[in-house]
Amino acid sequence: MTQAERRCALTHELVHLEHGHRGCQPPAVEHAVRAAAARHLITLEQLSDALPWSMSLDELADELWVTPLVLTDRLAGLTRAEREHLAARIPEHRETV
Repeated sequence: MTQAERRCALTHELVHLEHGHRGCQPPAVEHAVRAAAARHLITLEQLSDALPWSMSLDELADELWVTPLVLTDRLAGLTRAEREHLAARIPEHRETV
């Protein structure tokens, strides 16, 4: 595993431990854990700083030191307020955020 992969996997498992999970979890729980791990790993500030100049999802994930899957989870879980913040900060990305 790469350093970013290890960082993401460890955070994912720590979220499980924080919630008292043991063993395999149903898909809904895994989805919630993935979303929480992504929020822990990528702040809105970090995302808004790197998004304007990144040219691809892979480049953005690399800059944020996460996997593309974790970045995708973070983007999918943006709140309306977070989307508005990013759109205001990065007008050219209004359609993609």
